[in-house]
Amino acid sequence: MVKVVKRPAAKPSRTKKSRNKVQTFSHVVPLGSTCLVAKHLDNCGLRVCKFPFDWMFSTPYLIRHALLDNFKTFLDASKYERGNEGGDEFKNGTIHKIYHRMQNSKGKKVIFPHHQLWPGAINAGRDRNSFSRSVARLRQVFRSKTTRTLFVVAINATKETHLTAMRDETWQPEGQGKCPVPEVGGPELCSRAEVLRLFDCLQQKVAGPFHLEVIYLLHGAKTRVRRHLALEKRVRDRSLRVSELACRGENTGLAFRRDSDKLAFHKLIACQRRIKPTSLDTRRTKGYHEAAADEGEKASSSKVGPKKASESSNKRKLRFVQENPKTPGSNAHKRYEAYKKARTVQEFLDLGGAKGDLNWDRASGFLTFL
Repeated sequence: MVKVVKRPAAKPSRTKKSRNKVQTFSHVVPLGSTCLVAKHLDNCGLRVCKFPFDWMFSTPYLIRHALLDNFKTFLDASKYERGNEGGDEFKNGTIHKIYHRMQNSKGKKVIFPHHQLWPGAINAGRDRNSFSRSVARLRQVFRSKTTRTLFVVAINATKETHLTAMRDETWQPEGQGKCPVPEVGGPELCSRAEVLRLFDCLQQKVAGPFHLEVIYLLHGAKTRVRRHLALEKRVRDRSLRVSELACRGENTGLAFRRDSDKLAFHKLIACQRRIKPTSLDTRRTKGYHEAAADEGEKASSSKVGPKKASESSNKRKLRFVQENPKTPGSNAHKRYEAYKKARTVQEFLDLGGAKGDLNWDRASGFLTFL
């Protein structure tokens, strides 16, 4: 009698088709609508240079106007005004006479909260030059025919009435021209209809392949669905995805208050994507303002010495996601459980963390540098 032995089915091999699903992006460009996207990419090490919409309040309508206008209104110094009269100038943002009417609410006037661009401001020259360079970088990205670009938009939806307007795919602006200046702002400037028009505008401006990722952040929404795919569109090697993310907490405009919201947001940006950001010039990003040229930084670092530079980097403050995201039972899970309470890089190393853990956790959105 022949004994039949059942063998487990072999695991399907990764075919060429499945490997092609992971796309490589050489540029990641934040398109607002707050500073949240730029700050998140910065924390994950995915942001290597400054682009025009990183540190400002915007809407898809405003972005489309700036692109169609070739940034003439955006960079026009005569359109800048001081945000608040009196007080510390460095704490005052800048009003834009045109773009404050293209916000998602009627009362918002300060468009550039971290920059002093108005005539006579102490840092006006520095900040205007910084924005001019950021526009030049974006134009360079647009001209590239070979590199793939990821554009990311995150839109806050705090009211149910706003959400209804934002879900509208038929809204049309009033007035003459492709992008007329409205009398006042409103949530309709962030509608899906406007997102679709922004996608069409990017197709005209960008020479190479790209993907536009739009995420509506729902606050206080009565839904059990964490992530909802609202819209997808593809035209050859250009694609659009619109999602709704039900947040458990709020965000400050720079960071999420809940770790679970941060991880869910990062998953929408980085899932099935390989992001290898490419620097476009010799300047690097540091906070809201650009750092000095690399040559100057190298010269200054050589004077400090490698030992002192290492000590300085080890004092850098950080914060880990407290809910362990690693696979239970794995060595990585055990290490994370030990070092997740660290508040500086040195504490992280003292608690058993390795540099490989630090790089991986940063790219995965598990930690935030403070």
